[in-house]
Amino acid sequence: MDKLSLQNPVFATYVIAATLMILKAVSMSWLTVIRMMQVKGGFRSPEDIKKTPLNRAPNPKQLEPNERVERIRRIQLNDLENLPFFLVAGFLFVLTEPSLVLARWLLYGYVVSRLLHFAAYFTARTHDTRATLWTVGSVILIFMTCRTANVRNWHLCDKPTRPARVRFWVLTGHLFARQPRRSLTLPEVRVDGHPTGAHIQFAALHRLKAAARDGRKTHATSPCRNPGCRCGRLQSHDGSR
Repeated sequence: MDKLSLQNPVFATYVIAATLMILKAVSMSWLTVIRMMQVKGGFRSPEDIKKTPLNRAPNPKQLEPNERVERIRRIQLNDLENLPFFLVAGFLFVLTEPSLVLARWLLYGYVVSRLLHFAAYFTARTHDTRATLWTVGSVILIFMTCRTANVRNWHLCDKPTRPARVRFWVLTGHLFARQPRRSLTLPEVRVDGHPTGAHIQFAALHRLKAAARDGRKTHATSPCRNPGCRCGRLQSHDGSR
């Protein structure tokens, strides 16, 4: 099934959530105009107070800030600061092929948090209420972004077209981050049927760390480089093991 097809329920979920957020952001512009027409004020530009069929009695005071209009503008500004991140993060998240349940919880959860944030801002609730609702959406964005980055890094290790040293260091970083106090092993990585040496380098690195903890000298050793050898043992610079 194509990831970017509406036949994919995960992508369809993203499309619905993104559509709702785009409509919500666009509606703020219309709501701003409606408020300006209702209060006959809150204009921004000097030419807005010229006499027109829609403004038959212009007044310089119409350029003064109006709280009813400015509140909608602040809501729209908040949307513009957050929704682009959601559209990008959500799209990249869909490409990681998450489970449908997780995708719905995160994507729809973000939509609900933004709608509740709008309701709290529109009705002039306390800052703590708005901050709590904003935090929920922000945490969802952070989670989706970190999950996307994590999956992409693991896929980097699986691509034989990548340099072996890149796959080695990416995988090494993940293993040390996930299992800092365990004995770590690395499966042999092959490119075109030949060993890349990444597992050898990792074994040598692990031995160096163990030797450093035991207080042994490690500055004069390096991984075994004998042709065809995959033992991962250390040898001194004079060739002895």
